[in-house]
Order: sequence, then C-alpha cells, then structure tokens
Amino acid sequence: MRKDSLCLALLLVMFFNGIAPSQDLKTERGINQALLKVLKSDIEDKYFDTGSHTSMLDSRFKEAYDLIGRSSSTNEMARITALFVIALNDPRIFFLPRNTNVQVNYQWSLELIGDSAYVADLDAKSDAYAKGIRRGDRIYMLEGYILSRENFWKVKTLLEIQSPQDSLDAIVVKPNGRKYEIKFNAKVAVSNVLEDFTLTQNRNRLLPDETDYEEKAKPKFYDQIPGLLICRFGSFLVEPISVEKLLDKAHNNEALILDLRGAGGISAKAWELRIRLDRETVAYFPEEWGQNIDQDDGDLNTLQFLVSGIFHPRQSIGEIRGKKGTEKLMAKAAINSQFSGKLVVLVDSETAGAAEIFARFVQLEKRGTIIGDVTSGRSVKTKFLSHSSWETFGSPFGMQVPVAEITLNGGDRINEKGVIPDQLILPTQSDLAMQKDSAMERAAELLGFKLSPGEARKLFVVGK
Repeated sequence: MRKDSLCLALLLVMFFNGIAPSQDLKTERGINQALLKVLKSDIEDKYFDTGSHTSMLDSRFKEAYDLIGRSSSTNEMARITALFVIALNDPRIFFLPRNTNVQVNYQWSLELIGDSAYVADLDAKSDAYAKGIRRGDRIYMLEGYILSRENFWKVKTLLEIQSPQDSLDAIVVKPNGRKYEIKFNAKVAVSNVLEDFTLTQNRNRLLPDETDYEEKAKPKFYDQIPGLLICRFGSFLVEPISVEKLLDKAHNNEALILDLRGAGGISAKAWELRIRLDRETVAYFPEEWGQNIDQDDGDLNTLQFLVSGIFHPRQSIGEIRGKKGTEKLMAKAAINSQFSGKLVVLVDSETAGAAEIFARFVQLEKRGTIIGDVTSGRSVKTKFLSHSSWETFGSPFGMQVPVAEITLNGGDRINEKGVIPDQLILPTQSDLAMQKDSAMERAAELLGFKLSPGEARKLFVVGK
C-alpha cells in the first residue's frame, strides 16, 4: 500500500524480458532523456528554492535518466519524467508533458477539504456515476494512494495531467461511513491526427478555445441583495478592467463578499493552452523552432490593483525575493473607485499564489474576515517555460517554475503553511451532496445579511 511517498523507487517496478528494443523505442528513450536534461537545466537556472527541495536533484536526475534508458514503453518514460519533478515535493513547480492524441476525462472533480478528498462534482452520464459514486463521497484511496493534504496535489497532478489512466480504482466512503471499492472507466478520446499542427485544417480542430478559459476566469457577480455585493474570482489571471468593474460595483454597496475559492493563479487548462498556442506559433514561424519562451503568470497585477482599491494606492504589500535580489511589492495607483465597506474573503485549499497573499494581507491589516479552509501555501512568483523544438522533441512541453518568494510586510511568510482562516468552515459530505454552501451563508450572516441555503447553492460552482 502506498501512502504518501511518491518517489521513483517505490512507484516504478521495471520488468525486462531481454529482448532488444526496436529502433523507435531507442529513439524515444533518447528524446525523453534529452527532455529530462532540459527540465533539470531549467530547475537549476530558474527555480528559487525556498527549502531543500533540490538537495537531491543530481541523484534523482541520474536515477530517472537510467530508468528511462531501461524503460520498455513510452508511457513508462513519461511517468518517470513526471515523477522526477514530483519528487521535488514542491506543489509550486508544475510539469506539462508533451501532448498526445489521447485525451482522458474521469468526468468528476475532486476537492481537498481539510485533510481528505471528496467528490465535488460528477457527470451523471459517467461510468463513475454508473458504478455508484456520488457527489459528496469521500475518496479514501485512489490507485493505491491514501489521499491526504500532503499528497493530494501529487496524485491529482500525476493521474490527471502527467500520466492519465483509462480506469481508476478507488475506495469510496459514503456519508453513512460504509466503504466500497469501485473501479470505473474514464472517457477516452483518440484524435485521428497526432497533433499535426503543420496542417491548418488540423491545427484549428485540435487547439482549445482560448475564449472558453477567459470566460471562466472572468469575475462573476451577485447583487440581488440590496447593500451586498458578492463576487467570485475563479482566477487572478484577469485584465485590470475586471478589477475596476468589481470596485465600481462594490463602491455602491456597504458590504462585499469576495470569493477566492479555487483561485490559484493559473489552472491546468491555461497551462495546456499556453503550450498549444506556443506550438501554433511554431507551426506558422519555423524559424522559432528550438526557442525557449519565458512567460510570467501575471497574477500579481490583480493583487496590486485589488489592494489599491480596497486599501489605498501605493500601499506597501511586502517584498518579492528572488535569485537576483529583493524588490518591493506595492499597490498600483491606477484605480478610479475605492471600496471602504465591510469585507469577507472566502478561501479554500486551492486558493493559491497572489490570491492567498491578498487574503493574508486582509487578515494582517484587520480589514476583513477570512472564512473557509486553510489555503494551499504557494505564495510565489512563477515563470512558465515552454520548449517548442519540434525537430528535437516531436512535441512541445513546459514547466511552471517558482522564481521568487512573496513575503508580506514584516517578513510574514505563508509558503508551505497557507493562510489559516479566522473562521474555519468546511463543507460536510451532506453539504457537498446537496451543493449547500455553508461558508457563503456564514459570510452573509457575518455582514448582517440573510442568504438562504437555496440562494447560496445557486450562486457559483466553486472551481468552475
């Protein structure tokens, strides 16, 4: 039984039959070993280590490199590479592997609540639903891993992004306490064209729709209760005009509930989008092949504008400490509207980066009340590194790398510990099953308003 450790030695059991590999397999081994070298180089060059995550980088690289050299399948190689990054034990560094023509969808979403994982949403047409899994079920074990706050991000990253499986084996705990072992199939789609972006007709079909992500990231508002504005930020990667819209609306109200649950800066879908858009650029401009594209995640702008509008322009927030030194983090002055009313901020285990920095700043300055779950503890500035050499790797890949740590005024650090809410309010299994939002209800009550369970339930779907 595997509990928390996801190291290479425990996860990979290598079997060899002594048969000489084909030339294609040899080629793939070489490609994956070259890819591994690039990842190691990026980590050494860009990664700002706030702990001892890279203390064993050389030995882990050698282990992974040797395992790839003896690997018997391309899937095995991809898993080894993924685990090389996961073995750093830092949820703030994220590897996006090369694209394939296979898309896997488990048709559910899991949410970490407290120290356990639960089914937050589920497609009624999925095999998981047909096998008896329901919204609100606790997933005690998944693919042999007992899920916990410590390893949830590792298992989720491995199984959803880096090494998807066509089926999952889970031990489910029902609200009545009974346990069931359930194996269900994922929805698997195979494209007829293997990521051939050199052909216009294929490129347009395979690229995801950028507007879909942008629509999900836009702030959503509820203003049906006089005097109270409720705003949900699904992401901090929004344009300044979105922050201005929030502040304009809030200016006319006496109280604001700012829902930052799930606001982690950039989602996996956005990472995928960046990689694929990079590849489209490569397809149009072959001279760009091999170029390393360095991109900032950009969510600090939202933080700076929000602080300016809810505190005051040029407010000192803290510092950004990186390899090249330390710089001050200040609010931005270009905000027309100010909000001076009462404030409640909702957070959960997926609130990360600049969003959790904002929540902690509100807490430290006693500007409002924080309600929900302990945040993720990933308060860093990141860069997204994309490698687009079709000729060398056959398909682009990338990695999000922490390049600086954000500390608040007075040196307050929330990395690897998160923000502890003023009021810890966690949804129960029954709440999840009924889609009841007890944290939202409590926030409204604290501000002197009444929000019925039915109203709270219909407001927003957290994480979407």
